[in-house]
Amino acid sequence: MTGPRPPADMRYFMALWGIADEFGGMTTMSLYRACIFLEESGIVAPILTFEPRAGYDRQLQTLRSHGKTTTDVTVLNPFAYYREASLEAPGAAERFQAAGGLAAGATSDDLDDDGTPFCRTTFHEDGKTVSWREYLRPNGTAFLYDEYPTDADGKKSGRLLTLVTDRGEVVGRWTKAADFYREWMVELAGGHPTTVIVDSAFASKVIAPLRRENIIKLMVLHNAHVAAGGDPVRGKIATGQQPILSSVNDWDGIVFLTDEQRHDYEARFGRTTNLFTVSNPKERADTLPDFAGRPAQRGVLLGRLAPQKNLQQAIRVMAKVRETLPDATLDIYGKGPDEAELLDLIAELGLEETVYLRGHIPHAADQFDVARFSLLTSRNEGQPLALMESQGRGCPPVSYAIRYGPRDIIEDGVSGYLVEPGDIDAAASCIVRLCTDDDLAARLSRGSWERAERFGKRAIVDRWLDTVGAAWSRRRQRTDVRALSLQVQEIVWWRPGILELVVRAGWKQQGGPAVEQQVAVEAMVVPRSAGPASSIPASIVETSAGSLLATVKLDASSLAAGVGDSEEFLDVFCRIVGPDFAAMFRVGFPEEASSVPFATPQRALSLRTDS
Repeated sequence: MTGPRPPADMRYFMALWGIADEFGGMTTMSLYRACIFLEESGIVAPILTFEPRAGYDRQLQTLRSHGKTTTDVTVLNPFAYYREASLEAPGAAERFQAAGGLAAGATSDDLDDDGTPFCRTTFHEDGKTVSWREYLRPNGTAFLYDEYPTDADGKKSGRLLTLVTDRGEVVGRWTKAADFYREWMVELAGGHPTTVIVDSAFASKVIAPLRRENIIKLMVLHNAHVAAGGDPVRGKIATGQQPILSSVNDWDGIVFLTDEQRHDYEARFGRTTNLFTVSNPKERADTLPDFAGRPAQRGVLLGRLAPQKNLQQAIRVMAKVRETLPDATLDIYGKGPDEAELLDLIAELGLEETVYLRGHIPHAADQFDVARFSLLTSRNEGQPLALMESQGRGCPPVSYAIRYGPRDIIEDGVSGYLVEPGDIDAAASCIVRLCTDDDLAARLSRGSWERAERFGKRAIVDRWLDTVGAAWSRRRQRTDVRALSLQVQEIVWWRPGILELVVRAGWKQQGGPAVEQQVAVEAMVVPRSAGPASSIPASIVETSAGSLLATVKLDASSLAAGVGDSEEFLDVFCRIVGPDFAAMFRVGFPEEASSVPFATPQRALSLRTDS
């Protein structure tokens, strides 16, 4: 480890929203991280979930049978926790009384794994609208009431959650479920230094507003932050990531899985002190599987049969391979909504004896031990675990060089092959080489296995503890800055194509050290279609509490240098960057400007490259 160490009495938790019966990669990784924290450093890190559940015995049994977790990893949930807790009312006991405006109709019971009622829902007379829920102990007494009272017109007038003892005495009340969940987390921390590593974007909505000096929160971005594999500078921010990336100030750490993604984020939004990179862990095989056990022309692909995985391309790659190697095969392991469409494509291309959809099987990664190559043709990823598993088993991958992961995982020509996305011919050529050149395939097999050591358990736990230590050491320097804004106050035209922006940046600071001397403003000039963005620092003219005035000069002709001949417009943005917050704004025109060159129909500023 390097840098500050976490306190010896630090408590650790991993956070998900829930654990589904058909768990995915995010759940698997959260559980596995908890396992290796314990195995490598003796750190107990329970999984936190927030969905209304009585427990996870059945899911955990399945996960253990699939080797995804161990009996040492526990799951804590506020409903299961308080269902079993011995609760006492604080101070003078107050008996629970139902809220007014509750209509009683039909009821429905949800059962726990033992068949005991856990949640009793009472509906309005329409039989659909929930009036209230009672969460029940195994002995049938209520421990939590979740009420939805209505006004005189029958409209919902709020929500009230009440935690009660087995004698019906009030322990606590909340008007939002998220407040109830956060108070439970504070109780679990017990005043100790505490780290919460959040894997679920949905759970982040609960955890982000929690601010306690003894608790730090680290948000892991498991997926690309730009929707549908779009351009990292111009693309739309993915819906699930938008609330997180618009409020980085809520987090002690935003954790990217790859340096490439973190650098792309910094290029767009700016560099702050709460950005980190920690790869997912993926332990390699203890020894390199015997090369003689790898059929010469067999490939394996692990992935969900879904649009993001772009498996139509994998099938077309194999159609090209088959032109040279009629006996080559690809076994695809996974399930998903695209199955029927993929089967139709296999039949259309006559690949029934080349590409096989094998469905979901336990321990599917074992198939990498007996394959000559693996294949990945996804549109985008956060960090493809299948590539890491393939390398860890000495099965060299052939992968589209998408964002994000392949470039960090594969050393091209040493541990596998990287090809440009959509280049079916190049991918097929790499597969043919691996299937026909035993020496090459054996060399890349060993190269894959050796490179996988970078993602081993010990290395990744150390990286996590470095990150926790850094975030903890900075917690008292964290700021609480809200309502970032930027207004163009004046545009000064020096001559055609050269202008100066005068901008006012504003913010509201609710806590932490004063930031006025730490805030920077930069202009970002982005070619509309393609090409790198340019960043031009602004000069600070004056600062005051919650505000600064800055100027920045732009020269369209110099900014257009290196831009493609077909590019006509350069779009202008400004970003505000502080110690642990950042935001980017499209530059508009002052209200009094009635006619200004290069205005878009939305009155945003663009520069013409021929200016």
